[in-house]
Amino acid sequence: MTGNLPYNISSQIVFKLCDEHHVFPFACLLFQKEVAQRIAAAPFSKSYGVLSLAAQHFYDVKMEMDISPHLFKPQPKVVSTLVSFKRRESGPFAKDYKAFLRVVKAGFSQRRKKIINALSSYLKMDKSELLKALEEAGIDPNSRAEQVGLEQFIKLSDSMSEKG
Repeated sequence: MTGNLPYNISSQIVFKLCDEHHVFPFACLLFQKEVAQRIAAAPFSKSYGVLSLAAQHFYDVKMEMDISPHLFKPQPKVVSTLVSFKRRESGPFAKDYKAFLRVVKAGFSQRRKKIINALSSYLKMDKSELLKALEEAGIDPNSRAEQVGLEQFIKLSDSMSEKG
C-alpha cells in the first residue's frame, strides 16, 4: 500500500494498518514529520508512545526521507516524511493485540508517572498483582512507560492476559 494521507487522520490510518497487518505486508506512507517521528520512535525518546508501539508490534518501521513543503501544491506549512512499514515475519507478538494496546495505553495514560501507578490507575488493578506481572516481564515498577521496550510490553500484556 502506498499513499499520501490526510494528515489529520494519520494516527487512525496507522492503527487500521496494524489491525489489517495480515493484508498489508508492506506500506509506504507520507506523514507530517512529527507523526513520522512518533511512529518510528525508540524507547527513552520524547516521541515514543502508543503509536510507536502499535506500529512496531507488526512492522519494521523506517523513516525513509523528508519531503520539503515546496514540492507540494498547495504548499503545506509542515515538512513531510516518507515512512516504510515492512511486516515483521517473526515475533515476539502479543497473544492478544487488543490487550497489548490496552496495556500500552494504560502505561502511557499518565506519562510522567511510574508505570505501576499509571497501570493501576487506568486499569483499576491491585498493585500487588501488577508487581508480579511487571516482575515476570522484567520491568522495574519504578520506571516510566517511555523506558519500556516493545518486547517488555508484550511480555507484560501476555502475563496480565494469563492472569485474567
